Amino acid sequence: MEHFLVKATAVVVSFVSNAALGQGVNTVVGWGYNEFGQCSAPANLGPCLQVAGGGNQTVALQNSGAVIAWGLNAQGQCNVPKNLGACLQVAAGTNHTAAISNSGIVVVWGDNSLDQCGTSTERVGGRPGNSNSVNGAFWVKTNSVGPCATIAAGANHTLAIKRNGIVVAWGYNIYGQCGVSGENTGPYGIWTKAALGACTQVAGGSNFSAALKSNGLIATWGYNGSGQCGPANERVVSSSAYWLRKSIGICVQVSAGGEFALAVKQNGTVVAWGANTYGQCNVPQTITNCIQTAAGNDNSLALLSNGMVMAWGMNTSGQSNVPSTLGSCVQIAAGDYNSLAIQGTLPASNLVASDGAYGNRVQVQWNAAANAQSYFVFRAVGGGAAIHIGTCSVPNYSDTTAVAGTRYTYSVRVSSNASGLSIASNSDFGWRR
Repeated sequence: MEHFLVKATAVVVSFVSNAALGQGVNTVVGWGYNEFGQCSAPANLGPCLQVAGGGNQTVALQNSGAVIAWGLNAQGQCNVPKNLGACLQVAAGTNHTAAISNSGIVVVWGDNSLDQCGTSTERVGGRPGNSNSVNGAFWVKTNSVGPCATIAAGANHTLAIKRNGIVVAWGYNIYGQCGVSGENTGPYGIWTKAALGACTQVAGGSNFSAALKSNGLIATWGYNGSGQCGPANERVVSSSAYWLRKSIGICVQVSAGGEFALAVKQNGTVVAWGANTYGQCNVPQTITNCIQTAAGNDNSLALLSNGMVMAWGMNTSGQSNVPSTLGSCVQIAAGDYNSLAIQGTLPASNLVASDGAYGNRVQVQWNAAANAQSYFVFRAVGGGAAIHIGTCSVPNYSDTTAVAGTRYTYSVRVSSNASGLSIASNSDFGWRR
């Protein structure tokens, strides 16, 4: 991501108390560089599902699906389009912000001087000739990319995975961070990385990009001056230039920083490569159970399976000083020089319901969750709403009220005194004879 003048600032913790918001609280916490208020979550923010950090702005997805942004707004990057509606995901670049609507349509706003939002034919609102969203303009990527499953933002480019798994990108492309010339498709300035095959996640760095393929291998492309894409022997020489990081092995998540990248391997360890000026690639050896990483301009974050956050690398603004008051977290993110987390209770995992094994009950069990005080068990029939049917303190429950022969969908939420109620666990079908 782009470099800014960095000032030493105190740690800022944005916290809305559980007492004020009630159960279901997932509070956004920020620390590090805060000159533009990017670490100071709005007092009325409420519970959130996801947070993302950009250059000096932050964007969050509320539990309701509404999008809210705060921080530097010089290019309109915090001017969330009116009537955007409920969304599935958000992302932030240096001075632009993006979201996917529930229907899969990508909407982008903020600085568009390098077409990182979209072309003139995709612009909605604002004044003619605007290259930003100061006057309310935004770009809707409907005809150019169609419905998408996930998005990411680099410093000055944007990426998405279409519902068929194919990666597309647009914006600043001087280093091929969107794609090579043969991959430029259609009239909308879109690069299509079809050569990668199906992918499940994308990440954007300063001038490079990364994707997690459906087989667990990581592909990278763009600027490689610090080795952030990979070594020469892993570069795929074809009409679609990219690196395939076979030496890393099977991974479950990838993130891209300024000139380095992080990945979570299948065994929960973290691997890093690229620029290491501030030790951002010196992964602590104590990390063996990671579930997510996040990369800032020159610092790294890891979220462990017990909800603990670890940080290392550049710390000029306190971005690597994880607050001592930070509770269990469910998601992390990084801006250029600040760090972010959603504080909440981790959901239960690996829920399984018995399938006709018993004549008097449905047996539901799951893995114990860290810091759990209580488990709330829910049941639904068909496409109906989930009903709370019981509470327990151990990770298993016997549903003796199930009607024989009826197929139910079960899920669990976890409660802890510190962080309120978690999001729902995975679900499973179960029935009694």
